[in-house]
Amino acid sequence: MRIPLNIEKTGFVTTIGTIRSERLRIFKSIKFILDTGSPKSFLSELDAHLLNIPFAKLNFTESALLGGTKIALALIDVSISFLDEKNNVKKYNPKNFYVAKGMWTKHGIVSATPSILGSDFLKETEMALYFNPSKSIAYLEKEENTTETDK
Repeated sequence: MRIPLNIEKTGFVTTIGTIRSERLRIFKSIKFILDTGSPKSFLSELDAHLLNIPFAKLNFTESALLGGTKIALALIDVSISFLDEKNNVKKYNPKNFYVAKGMWTKHGIVSATPSILGSDFLKETEMALYFNPSKSIAYLEKEENTTETDK
């Protein structure tokens, strides 16, 4: 099973995921950047506001470094769905998924934090990233023929 990814002109590898939470009444597609250097996956503050996530009720107890700047993170309970290469919906319920708070600054330029799928998401979903920029090919892949003894 493969989930196709996009290679942007900027070099970023992106995908569209649909965020869902019945408790928070959320159902919307969000653009994520795949960042294998990020140990945590999260929604940006901008995307969280677009989803009407109630910031005042979130508990920002964790943090991560992004571009050398510390950002605050709050754990949220959502599912994320993607379309595979056959347009089948693949749904994941990450145990540790966050909302980021704040902007970050690099070289005097203030930027919005992007929504990130990090290495924790790849590990938890047991997916591998295939990335060949010379052929403009990128996808997430999960082996479906594994048995319990293979794990």
